[in-house]
Amino acid sequence: MSEYGGYEDVVGVHYQGVTHGLVRWDTMSVDVHTLWVMKVERIRALNALAPWGRDTAGAAFQAAYMNGGGPEKMIEYGDGIVKTVIEAGPKVRNNIGTTQATDDHERAAMDRLIEEV
Repeated sequence: MSEYGGYEDVVGVHYQGVTHGLVRWDTMSVDVHTLWVMKVERIRALNALAPWGRDTAGAAFQAAYMNGGGPEKMIEYGDGIVKTVIEAGPKVRNNIGTTQATDDHERAAMDRLIEEV
């Protein structure tokens, strides 16, 4: 039996390594979310100040800056990316749990077969 939990060394999952990696992923995703929320709040606060002014040049800048949805569109895309990062950990954890349960089931079946032979 391999260190990866299966009978073949060529394919396997190192469950301890995955578990360690997922703990790190969870920490990172919380940090990314926290930082993202802080930066979005900062962007919105700065935009609310309308630092481009109210003259012709300021109006032109604002129009260009807000073109295509401006920073709110970027925030919308960023929200989606951050959500994907956060959701990846639980999805991988679920998939690995299913894989490990299947490996355990198959290992037990092989053990029974070997005992019968």
